[in-house]
Amino acid sequence: MDAVNTLSNRELEVAWEWVDGLSADEIADKLFIAYDTVRNHKRAIMKKLNVRSALVVAKLMARHDPEKYLNGLGILITMIILLNR
Repeated sequence: MDAVNTLSNRELEVAWEWVDGLSADEIADKLFIAYDTVRNHKRAIMKKLNVRSALVVAKLMARHDPEKYLNGLGILITMIILLNR
C-alpha cells in the first residue's frame, strides 16, 4: 500500500507545498490556515509516512505522483533547501 494514500486531502495539500519548498509561513498563507496548523500537519504527515526527514517525504511524494512532483520541480527545490540548512 502506498503510505501517501493514508494522508488526508489537507495533509496532501500541505505535503505538496512543503515538497515544493514553501516554508510553514508560506504554506499557511497560501492555504489560508494557521502556522501552527501547518506544523501539526507536517508532524502528522511524517508520522503517517513513518519518516523523520523532509527529504524522505519528498521521495515518497515523488513515487506517489511523479508527474506532479516533476511539474513542481519539487526535487530540485527540496534538495536546495535541505542543503542550505
